[in-house]
Amino acid sequence: MQVVILLLLVLALALLILGLVGNAPALVAASVVASLLTVYIVARARRRRVAAAEARSTEAIPAAEPVDAAASPTAASPTAAASTAAIEPVADERAADKRSADDSVSDDSAADDSAADDSAADELADEPAAATTIPPVADHGSEPVWVIDGRPRYHRWACEFAAEHDVESIPLSQAVADGFTACSLCDPDTALTMG
Repeated sequence: MQVVILLLLVLALALLILGLVGNAPALVAASVVASLLTVYIVARARRRRVAAAEARSTEAIPAAEPVDAAASPTAASPTAAASTAAIEPVADERAADKRSADDSVSDDSAADDSAADDSAADELADEPAAATTIPPVADHGSEPVWVIDGRPRYHRWACEFAAEHDVESIPLSQAVADGFTACSLCDPDTALTMG
């Protein structure tokens, strides 16, 4: 695609020069047409990339469902409710997938599935609370932050919690757009604004 764009730009430039030197308005017009075609191709390619990125981001993160505060024992604080709201739909989907995959599950294996779901919830219980800072996306949106697959927080590279997991670097703006919140342990928002 880039080769086609480059060739069209070279053609447009050559036609423009020949049209101006030879005083040929038809060549100048052809140069304008080649330039407009190049702009159209670039805009179309950009729209495709944006649409593909939006499709990937909507597939990667399931929508969070509201949590009943009275039914959740961890909903005592707003930060606990926020982390639980982001985690419980994933655990509920996994449990539903396990039940629908094999309708003939015995009572013993159903108890094992329940224990597995409990252990997944216990694993996420060690998640740090969300920081109360405002992400500096306008000034530092392209700065990298680190996320852990299946976890709702983004971290600094030196975060003690992140050091214990496999992390992936993404821009701050993408982390905020994908619904991640700042870790209160390493407070990446404050670190970014401090320089």
